[in-house]
Amino acid sequence: MVNRFLMAGDRFLVWYEKWLIKPAQIVLNSLMTLFILYSVFMRYVLNKAPTWSEELTRYIMVWAALLGMGIASRYNKHIGLSELVVKLWGKWTNAVHTLGDILSALFWLLVFVTGISMTLMVAPQRSPSMNLPMWIAYLAVPVGSVCAVVELVFVALKRVKARRESRS
Repeated sequence: MVNRFLMAGDRFLVWYEKWLIKPAQIVLNSLMTLFILYSVFMRYVLNKAPTWSEELTRYIMVWAALLGMGIASRYNKHIGLSELVVKLWGKWTNAVHTLGDILSALFWLLVFVTGISMTLMVAPQRSPSMNLPMWIAYLAVPVGSVCAVVELVFVALKRVKARRESRS
């Protein structure tokens, strides 16, 4: 049953990465690049800097970073000291990595709860230059943290499964 759950979850995460996150990253990073280029052109060539471009670029960057966090966790591309862990813990390396994944998931759950609270708190506010609802920008925190938790849970479950299979 655990194997079927892990296989279904893995298929979903592959689909989610391929059809949701990667296209979203391409669109967000492309938009961010275009807005920055437009802003630089307007500021230094035409001497008329747009007031909205910096704010919009900042919001896009936050969304892109937080959406990509889960994928980075799955592929172990986040900041880590894996070589140090291997040297210090030896045969306990897998257990330390699993503990790290669990602690990271707990951290992202805390970020999720705090992000929901912050999003609700700023819901009536508007952004200064674009007059957008601020909840749009702040919603990136709970959405990104849910993505990271889901990825980390599956990474930890796969590690536990691999460790059990290696023992038998």
